[in-house]
Amino acid sequence: MSTDLLPALMAGLLWAISAPVINLGLAKVRKAQIDRPALLFFGLTTALVCGFFGIWIASGFASPIGELGWYVVLGGVFTFPIGTGLYYLASAAYENRAAVASQYANVKPVLSIGAGVVLFGEILAGRDYAVVALIVSGVALMLIAAVRREVHVVPVLLGLALAFAWSAGEVFIRLAADGASNMQLTLGALFSALLITLPAAGLLALRRRAAGHRIGPVPASAMAPFAVHGLLSFAGAYYFFFQSIGNIGLSKTIMVTVWWPALALVFDIGRRMVERRPLGLSWPTSLGLAFFLAAGIVHVWAPQAL
Repeated sequence: MSTDLLPALMAGLLWAISAPVINLGLAKVRKAQIDRPALLFFGLTTALVCGFFGIWIASGFASPIGELGWYVVLGGVFTFPIGTGLYYLASAAYENRAAVASQYANVKPVLSIGAGVVLFGEILAGRDYAVVALIVSGVALMLIAAVRREVHVVPVLLGLALAFAWSAGEVFIRLAADGASNMQLTLGALFSALLITLPAAGLLALRRRAAGHRIGPVPASAMAPFAVHGLLSFAGAYYFFFQSIGNIGLSKTIMVTVWWPALALVFDIGRRMVERRPLGLSWPTSLGLAFFLAAGIVHVWAPQAL
């Protein structure tokens, strides 16, 4: 296995670990007696603040505007407040199962790989075609599972929207990646997200208070999982993810990280088995996850001339 693949593998592992963490935060939000929509947005803001300070400290307090440009700004906004905000909403819609909501990230590889080939001239050869075929098959099965199993359309729409938002963010970061430091990209993207999120959080708090909604005090125990998610995902996983995009390109990075939702679901299934709760997986979902896992394994371990 090439060492060039290690950043992508680290990104996928950190994302998978962060899914059960955010489940804890969503569960606390659901049980809270204060305004839940505001609390969820404050959770997103907490995650962004902690992620930003985590990467800022790691960078040695480098200037967050060192690589700031339109591509970095748009990449940060689509990836973090829009994409992750939709991820939180979709997870809440699926009864606080972030591992289930994360499966919609598996729609994203088709969009991002296509963008890598069409927009950036990234070339697929040999085993790459087998990987793309596995991903497309997995996406089709996941969509079949959604049509067969979903009663309400809102979770499906939220899941598809987060896939498009994350894919758009990846394309903008790829446009900014040439010659840029991945540390500066991560720092700039998170700083851009905070420029949008912090004022919005302040306005939300003022409007909710004016409307008579109870918004505080915000319990620290409810915000702690969001803070950890910011450190694991925003400061950790995205640092490695942006590094991988710069090293091996967008399409290949997506191929290597395609397995992380499956691993997150494995963690979720293990927890539910310990708690003796139903697994809640249909056969199309299970088979689709197997295709995604196989795609990651084939790309990492199979010879190039497959």
